[in-house]
Amino acid sequence: MGSYSDFEIDLLRVAELIGAASVAFALLLSLVVLMLRARLLLRERRCRTFLSFWQPILMNAVEVASSDVPQLWRRDLSNFLLLWNHLHESLLDESKDHLNQIAYALSIDQTALRMLRRGNLRERLMAMNTLGHLREQKAWDDLSQITEGDDAFVSLAAARALVMIDAGKAVSQLIPLLTSRRDWTAARVASVLQIAGADVLSDPIARAAIALSLEQTTTVADHEAEAINQAARLVQYLELAHNASALPAAHRIAVSSHDPEVLAACLRLLSRAEDLDIIRDCLRHEDWRVRVQAAVALGRVGEAEDEARLIPLLSDKQWWVRYRAAQGLSHLPSMCETRLTAIQAEQSNPFARDMLAQVMAEIQLQ
Repeated sequence: MGSYSDFEIDLLRVAELIGAASVAFALLLSLVVLMLRARLLLRERRCRTFLSFWQPILMNAVEVASSDVPQLWRRDLSNFLLLWNHLHESLLDESKDHLNQIAYALSIDQTALRMLRRGNLRERLMAMNTLGHLREQKAWDDLSQITEGDDAFVSLAAARALVMIDAGKAVSQLIPLLTSRRDWTAARVASVLQIAGADVLSDPIARAAIALSLEQTTTVADHEAEAINQAARLVQYLELAHNASALPAAHRIAVSSHDPEVLAACLRLLSRAEDLDIIRDCLRHEDWRVRVQAAVALGRVGEAEDEARLIPLLSDKQWWVRYRAAQGLSHLPSMCETRLTAIQAEQSNPFARDMLAQVMAEIQLQ
């Protein structure tokens, strides 16, 4: 066997070093995993210990108000707020007041305010929820400023907290944001408005929707589309209001608006005899979304004579229009299976016949 050259010896040494480094790295990685596992187990044990101690105290406070509470350690603050907020969202008003009494005894209001102003994202969101449940007026200005921030999720969380603190004041303040903030999704906004309740929400939303719909008729052409979309958004929220406010507002807006999105939103609400003329006119609208909602509305409030108005829609080029027209027919007064079968036989359009067959089959399955 020949001797190794210096170059080969150097290569062997490099390989040995790489192997040793790989082993050391693997050992270090295993140690890190073990440490993380131990940390997780320790956190879970602390959480169980916390719950076994604090959950009975809070549950007892739900029944009997008390300000005599033990010290809350800083390391338990996050777990306490999670438990406290969870209970708050599961209880009735009187019990919530008892929970608030405990929170004030522990100075949670001051702690939450500090978290709101200087905490990380998770802490700020938790603080918003806590301050909302506490109905803490001292947080109003901070929360109002956050509702105008760039982050849609955080700003909506702040809006929710404002509604919990003072629903009437918050709704008046938030209505302009409902039309200006396009990053606020309708579903999330609706969940916030539902917290306010129809008693608080109805009149302000109705007034705002009417005012904006009237304003759009005088808006210059360059901005017309934006104004119309804003009006449609407000009309959608009328579904959360009392009928005494929502229905007259929807009627008035439908009379003056020519925008398909606004009309479709209004038609989802119209359900009175005085709305029939508007609904019947919309059956001939050029936009299929309007025709769909008009067919649905006519099924709610239509009369026997509206049969002749719905039958042509059975041959509409849009599937949804044909489907809602067939359903609308089935809901008309005095309509029966025999008459639907006769209407089906009279149709020359195969799409119309098929749609009536589908709706009649659905009726039989109900």
